[in-house]
Order: sequence, then structure tokens, then C-alpha cells
Amino acid sequence: MSWKVESLNDYAGATIRIANGLVEVAHALVSSAQDVRDAPWHGPAADKAQSAMHTIYENVRGLAAVHGRIAQTVYEIALVVSTAQHRFDAVVNKGGWEFSDLWGGDDDDARRFMSDVNRELAAAIGRVPDMYVMELPGLIPENDRDTYTLAW
Repeated sequence: MSWKVESLNDYAGATIRIANGLVEVAHALVSSAQDVRDAPWHGPAADKAQSAMHTIYENVRGLAAVHGRIAQTVYEIALVVSTAQHRFDAVVNKGGWEFSDLWGGDDDDARRFMSDVNRELAAAIGRVPDMYVMELPGLIPENDRDTYTLAW
């Protein structure tokens, strides 16, 4: 992923589409669980099926929420970068530099400017969820379960 505003917005848009798709899956699970409940199927197996469907629903719903939070945070990061670019163009850019030239610059004003931008970016990045644990008992053997880490 690039730090370009367009790339960040594209990534956030794709992530929100994933979240929306997961919400659709969650709604389909509710409908399927209702069908199972309304079927003439009773007893321990039916109860276990309902419990499993509820667990899957909760996991899918949780994944949708995580993707939604990631998308929102990436949109916030894009806004920080866009705002910094506009401030740079309006106030700092007197020498025909590119915004990206400041990341390694020696100028004190540029360093202060980038320090503020870095602080805003760090605050936004700090809101990105770093982990989501899938809990699908009975569907994934316990030894094969994994913690999914969202690496940046």
C-alpha cells in the first residue's frame, strides 16, 4: 500500500466493500439459522447446529466490524496525508520540492512540519485493530486455530 491519498482511499474503499460483503454473509447466516430453527428438526443435533451457526455469525459480524474500523482509519490517514500535502503546498513549498522530499530533509522547519504530521499519523494508525481472534469451535480443530494479526 502506498502513502498516496488515492491509494489509501482505494484501499479503504476495498476494505469497506469487504466489510459490507461480510455483513451480507452474516444476514444470510441469520436467515439460514431461522430456516434450521423452523424445520421439523429437534434435539441435541439441532441445538448444536443452532449454536454453531450463532458462533459463525458472531465471527463474521466481528470480522465485518474490524474491516469497517480498518477502512475508517485508513480514510482518516488519507485525510492526514491530504491535509499535510495542502498545508505543505500553501505554506512550506517555496523551493519546488515534493511533499515526499521532506521525509528525509535536513531543514528545521521541515522537520517540525513532518513531526506534526507523524504525530497525527501515529494517532490514526494507533486506532487500527491489530488482532482478531477467530473462534469457530467444532469447525476448525483446536490445534489448527490461529490468531490473525493485521500487520502494517
